[in-house]
Amino acid sequence: MRKHAMAVHEAAHALLGHYFGFEIKKLSFADNGDAEMEINFTDKAREQPALGLNYFLMLAGGYIAAFMDSGPETFWKCNPTSLLKKSPDLEAMKKFDFDTVSSKEELTNLLTDLHALISKPKYWGKIQSLADDFRDAPDGFLEDNIDILIARCTRERIPEYDPTPLINFMVAELMAGQDSK
Repeated sequence: MRKHAMAVHEAAHALLGHYFGFEIKKLSFADNGDAEMEINFTDKAREQPALGLNYFLMLAGGYIAAFMDSGPETFWKCNPTSLLKKSPDLEAMKKFDFDTVSSKEELTNLLTDLHALISKPKYWGKIQSLADDFRDAPDGFLEDNIDILIARCTRERIPEYDPTPLINFMVAELMAGQDSK
């Protein structure tokens, strides 16, 4: 179950990164069992004024997708808040320039819009298909053909769970970090 949840998390990063113009080089399971993604920022991505916002959304999308896939009970069991607060993705998200998103309401709306995007059957199907390919890859990684895999995914699916509790947690954590600056 944990391997599937990690695959969904990384697949969401990969799909969002792909659509934001990042070059996703590799998805892999590390020797310790954790999943990771290697990303290159392409010229197309660097030219976008919203690079920081797109990177932030790509990071947030991993956890939102994992919650939508596994549901609250399993998600919080695998990701206790004490560990989630210290996760590399959340730590990177805390470095985002929050001058462009100045209130909890704006941040909640931004993450809710992200949820709405990846909940669309077309995108959720791509996340699920890519996660299945990644989880079942014989060598434990996908490399170089991720764009092709994303383009080939045509199966539509609907997520089972609403990530609002996670979005509320993320907003509280991210805005708390801003209050202390």
